[in-house]
Order: sequence, then C-alpha cells, then structure tokens
Amino acid sequence: MPVFEYHCTLCDLDFEMLVMNAAASESISCPTCSADDVVKKFSTFATAVSAKDAEATPAPVPSAPCGPACGCHH
Repeated sequence: MPVFEYHCTLCDLDFEMLVMNAAASESISCPTCSADDVVKKFSTFATAVSAKDAEATPAPVPSAPCGPACGCHH
C-alpha cells in the first residue's frame, strides 16, 4: 500500500497518508483542519550508500565520443 504526500491549501500543512486504493485517494482530507482542498505532492525517494560501498564500486568506463558500436576504440 503506497504512502502519498499531500498539501492542505487551507492551513498549509504537508502530511502523508496511507492510501488503500484509487477510490480512497479521492476522499483525502486534511488531518488538522478537515479541509477537502488538498493537493497530492510529487514524491521522490532517496537511496543511501555508505562510504565503504562507494569505494568498492568501480567507476564506469567512459565510452568513445562516437559511441560504443563504432569500433574505433578511442
């Protein structure tokens, strides 16, 4: 079940809501002021990499400026 982020335009509150299905997402109201005037925010996610993991991962090999299928072996 996804968690969505919302913004209440009446009291300016940002909040998260667990949404069971698409129909439930239509009836979201602000948990503080009970207003129905809420906007679903664009959610992003982040990943964390430890310094140890970053050191163990090799850097990508740069490709030739003309592309990998060229065969010129730059």
